[in-house]
Amino acid sequence: MRFTFFQRLTSNAWRNEVPLNTSERSAFSITTAWRVTYASIVIFYAWIMSNLPINAIPFAGYDDALFVRQALYLLMGEWLGPYDKLTLAKGEFYSMWIAANWIVGLPILVSQGIFYALACLLLVCGLRPWLRWEAAVFAVFLILLFNPAVYGTENLRIMREAIYVPLTVSIFAGTVWWFRWRHRGLLRRVALAIGLGALLAAFWLTREEGLWIAPALLLVLFMAILDEVVGALGERQDRWLRAGLLGVIRVITLAGLVIITAMLGVSAVGWMNQKKYGVTDTVEFKQHEFLSAYGALSRIRHRDWRPYVVVPREVLEQVYLLSPATAELQPFFDSSRPDGYIQIGCQTYAVAPCDGEIRAGWFMWALRDAVAHAGYYRSATEARAFYARMAGEIDTACEDGRLRCLPPRATMAPPFRADYIWPTLRTMVIMVKSLATFFSFSVPHSPLSCAVDTCGQSLRYQIFLDAVRTDLFVHVPSLAAPDFQHRSADGGSLPFQMRSILITSVLEKVLLGYRTVLPWILIAAAIAYAGAAVRMVRRRVVEPLFLVATVAAALIMMRVFLLSYLEVVAIPSINSLYNAPSFPALLVFCTTAIAAAIRLYGRRKYCP
Repeated sequence: MRFTFFQRLTSNAWRNEVPLNTSERSAFSITTAWRVTYASIVIFYAWIMSNLPINAIPFAGYDDALFVRQALYLLMGEWLGPYDKLTLAKGEFYSMWIAANWIVGLPILVSQGIFYALACLLLVCGLRPWLRWEAAVFAVFLILLFNPAVYGTENLRIMREAIYVPLTVSIFAGTVWWFRWRHRGLLRRVALAIGLGALLAAFWLTREEGLWIAPALLLVLFMAILDEVVGALGERQDRWLRAGLLGVIRVITLAGLVIITAMLGVSAVGWMNQKKYGVTDTVEFKQHEFLSAYGALSRIRHRDWRPYVVVPREVLEQVYLLSPATAELQPFFDSSRPDGYIQIGCQTYAVAPCDGEIRAGWFMWALRDAVAHAGYYRSATEARAFYARMAGEIDTACEDGRLRCLPPRATMAPPFRADYIWPTLRTMVIMVKSLATFFSFSVPHSPLSCAVDTCGQSLRYQIFLDAVRTDLFVHVPSLAAPDFQHRSADGGSLPFQMRSILITSVLEKVLLGYRTVLPWILIAAAIAYAGAAVRMVRRRVVEPLFLVATVAAALIMMRVFLLSYLEVVAIPSINSLYNAPSFPALLVFCTTAIAAAIRLYGRRKYCP
């Protein structure tokens, strides 16, 4: 009989089967009851999200307002609208989501909540055979579903993290089902590969740092290949090599199908950009010409190194004399236009008196503003050509010795310094603590309302709220207009306000519960994970829940490392918005690591 390395993943003893003396009719009734329960919870969760206010910032031109603007152009059949410096600044998928949501007619928080709930359900259904008891499956589902990262005030903005989190969970769920179905029919596995590829395409088109998920996916691929290789050892001596080779080919072929599907999805958006703007780039921050220009500036050596200052003014002054393209940007950088970028950097890092430098987290935007001010954002091809010319002029000056430079580079990452290593490690510890305690999270208060026809004189407010299909929002300083709030000016006594306040007060207690318990659970999970690893080695068994916890840990650590490094070299990254994709993986790690240890140590003789 063929032995598989992950045999315990498919053993009947792992499935949530009813006792043999239970009738099929009773078993069906139990299954139906659980299905009704899950459906009811998803509906209840959608109702909760329908009563939460959005954090409305209609004037956030680089974020909320940008996504809404592009969604409206999509609805008008004009793709992303007329080209300017922001058209290709961020991924397109969230704008597509807003447009599709407007067509469906749901409040944006409801559609996003349903997506997250279904992603969590898909994941726990994949874990069901290994958790054994439906009550345990349901508990994990609830723990994931009421993750406070989804309804924290900062995460209720019209921001792409609202989709990025359920996309991450869905991809994680897809890898679980990859193992669940690894010996099923080819058609089912092909459908799964195509679905996973489509999710990866959406993931890639949502944010720019999508590579952080790659190590976890490579780990899953390695596990799948190892399963085929070791599983073939159960075959006869004259057949094991052929069986193992065929198994590995199947895995690699299906993985290739995932990649091809993802590339086709991304290429379709690139094709639309080519048709509309003349470039195939999905995001200009990934464009080779832009990265080359930015990298050319950051490779120039300078005397007075300061944290977060990648391109100081002394570098710009040198380059103005040697690069005619960069010299065209001098009127912008020497004017008062970059003052906002300068001041926010000084305030963020407590630089007093302010030194007049634009720090790394904002220089990329200042550079684009400077190029736009010089008149090169009239078209995407013109902007790309300018960045190519700028990069070529600076690199030439570096090569002939007119500038003292580091090796050529095409990246926005600052040149590496040994000084970054220890601060990054220290920040990773801080980041994990912030995850475990839900640092900086809060639940929205004081809901307001403004219907489209009663928003006062601001057309922008009206359009913004209609685009996201809601009239419920929380007060932020930029919305302090009396005529904008007149429907809810009586301090929270209207029925919709009372209901929202009641729900948020309950969610505050849920947040407090997570914040109190999760640190201790994380410590217990880390100990359980180490203990499970020791037990597996000693007994020479493979616990699938341990493997799930390992993939979750890989997701967490890569995200934590990425954000910690960004915190040290570029921009403040310890915040609820950037941390949001890490929380579901953290909760999965905690639950599966403890469950794995219980299974391995729960019986004297391990019985899969």
